[in-house]
Amino acid sequence: MTIRLGKNHIPETSFAVAGGLTGWRGQTYYQIPGYDLMNPFLISVVSHSDLWMYVSSRGGLTAGRRDSSHSLFPYETVDKLHVSQTHTGPATMVRCEQDGDTWVWEPFSIDGRMRYDVERVLYKHTLGCEIWFEEHNLTLGLKFRYGWRPSSCFGWVRTCEIENTAGRGQRVEVLDGVQNLLPAGVSQWLQDSASCLVDAYKKAECDPASGLALYRLSSNIIDRAIASEALSTTVVWHSGFDNADTLLDAGCREDFILGRRLSRDTQFNGRRGAYLLNGVIELGTDENERWHMVLDTPVDHVGLSQIRQMDLANTGAAIENDISDGRDTLCRLLAGSDALQRTGDELASAHHISNVLYNVARGGAPPDNYQVERDDFADFFTTRNRPVALQNAEWLRDLPEWLPHTELLSRANAVGDADLLRDPIAQQRHQQAGADQDEGCRDAHRDRVHRRVRDRQDRAHAQQHHEYRVLFP
Repeated sequence: MTIRLGKNHIPETSFAVAGGLTGWRGQTYYQIPGYDLMNPFLISVVSHSDLWMYVSSRGGLTAGRRDSSHSLFPYETVDKLHVSQTHTGPATMVRCEQDGDTWVWEPFSIDGRMRYDVERVLYKHTLGCEIWFEEHNLTLGLKFRYGWRPSSCFGWVRTCEIENTAGRGQRVEVLDGVQNLLPAGVSQWLQDSASCLVDAYKKAECDPASGLALYRLSSNIIDRAIASEALSTTVVWHSGFDNADTLLDAGCREDFILGRRLSRDTQFNGRRGAYLLNGVIELGTDENERWHMVLDTPVDHVGLSQIRQMDLANTGAAIENDISDGRDTLCRLLAGSDALQRTGDELASAHHISNVLYNVARGGAPPDNYQVERDDFADFFTTRNRPVALQNAEWLRDLPEWLPHTELLSRANAVGDADLLRDPIAQQRHQQAGADQDEGCRDAHRDRVHRRVRDRQDRAHAQQHHEYRVLFP
């Protein structure tokens, strides 16, 4: 039987890249068909919690919780993310038999368009909280897509789907997962300065029965002769893809292509971590198979015990519910900052959501809409402008405990203090009133500064001249 990695000739690619909003699964996404024909670009995926992600349009990514020192994948600059898809992040391969030959398909590979007739689409949710990559192999009649979505309870969720579009039943073998996972406890500085040493301390182990895998350090990496046990771990598990084997070896690509038996080792030491699922899927006409892969870090003993008590194979509904709740929470945060609009230009409305999203990411969101808490406002006021706050201490005490922002402005305007109101026109009148009096003082100060600068220059010149006379009398 012949093993084929693609067609006998290179398919022609003539596709105009375009983008626009689309409705999909009850949500609104911005889609880019043919995105891979563009220069690679960086995409951020946000959440309402402490989960963060930066992903290249080529598939390479970095993600984690809280900050760069709690990463699931190495925290790299954008130029390195654009070339990391071959060794970091998602990896998928599919084998199927058609017309007496075995065909091997690697979705989203760089040279994929040179092997098969494919169509690729990128989807990003208008709230910025989901991203999906899709490739339709027209030659084999198969469609594969995966998406990254945040779940505050479980971690980052990678949801995968494979669909049969051939018009007949198909039996496919799938190898799918992620590679170059970081163990918990590796800071950004440690990964950047001593990544080879980090690799030597890596330890991966898997429970074949549940599919739960742990990626940890054999001990904390310190430069002292003391015991320092690593008490947290990175965890990966899956829901769906029943009867799939869990693999830890990322170097099984060649064996999969050739149809050899893949290594089922349950423990790896001193190697970069991978989490791969391998199994056979029977797909009827227009049928699809769906599974979730969950990644989280850092997880302590208590968190690990809670995961072990879950029925991991049947958590799909709980995962979807938590993702939906997180998306609704993010929507409420943005709505509280006036991000949601309805205009005649839907694309402009979506662009406004993105603008507000990044403003909120930088400056936060008002937790009580436009209600102002007196004590919080007084504390901020006293910290930023203590003299004016002391001058208006009685006014601050007379404010109600909570009041609308508009009422606060009205009360400040009634005082007539330009520094309190910070009204630009009132401040301009106040400043102009003393401008003439201050002008003479400013001129005198400027003259003194210039005089000191000239004196300093003269002394420096005299010193240089003296040194020259000493060296060359």
